[in-house]
Amino acid sequence: MKTYAICGLSSRAIGNFVLPLLGNPKLPEYGDYRAHGKIVAVLDMDPERVATFNRNQGTSFAYYAADQFDKMVSETKPDVIIVTTPDGQHAQYIVAALKHNLEVITEKPMVIDGKQAQEVMEAERNSKGHVRVAHNYRYTPLHMGIKKLIMSGRLGKIVHAQMIYQLDTFHGSSYFARWNREREMSGGLTITKGCHHFDLLNWWLNDEPDEVFAYGARNYYGANSPHDPAFLDGKEYNTAEKWER
Repeated sequence: MKTYAICGLSSRAIGNFVLPLLGNPKLPEYGDYRAHGKIVAVLDMDPERVATFNRNQGTSFAYYAADQFDKMVSETKPDVIIVTTPDGQHAQYIVAALKHNLEVITEKPMVIDGKQAQEVMEAERNSKGHVRVAHNYRYTPLHMGIKKLIMSGRLGKIVHAQMIYQLDTFHGSSYFARWNREREMSGGLTITKGCHHFDLLNWWLNDEPDEVFAYGARNYYGANSPHDPAFLDGKEYNTAEKWER
């Protein structure tokens, strides 16, 4: 049985990793993976968040502050580090884990820019551990169905694929109401959201592109967007009011 340490007790961490490993019978929708591993520590910037989770779930996870990674590893000796912090912080914990020769599972995106990617790849080359990236979008029934259909051969040899993804203004604007709106934290919406779609195509086709190019503009979002509801009558609206309009 492997032991896991969580870096960042986010909603993604709780739903995709923590609750499945706890196997709470009151929450059967998350599955029961207790036979495969257990959590030995949680690192987070907010001690109250971890304390509240422990109270609500009846757990007693050891808590470590955001700057106590080495102490956490030394005291709890996890086999695997799960990185579920805000995206801009992934690299620091991935690299730290690899320096300890630990396995790493990180939420998508692995990193937010080329510099961080180089740092992670170099750390992995010098480590006995390696990095796996969790792309949660693969696991929707529709996307799994497409994968199975392609693998079955019923579609024949795939020689051309075109993907058009329409991000509506309700879900799209929700990114700009949280930390994702800060480029230094997320790399921008192209990284935060777009990595899903590149991954789906690569996964469905079991292939990787030789060349990628892109273009874009902030035609809806941004301080000077003519579509911002505040421009209609000069009144400032909160996020919920903007969605309603």
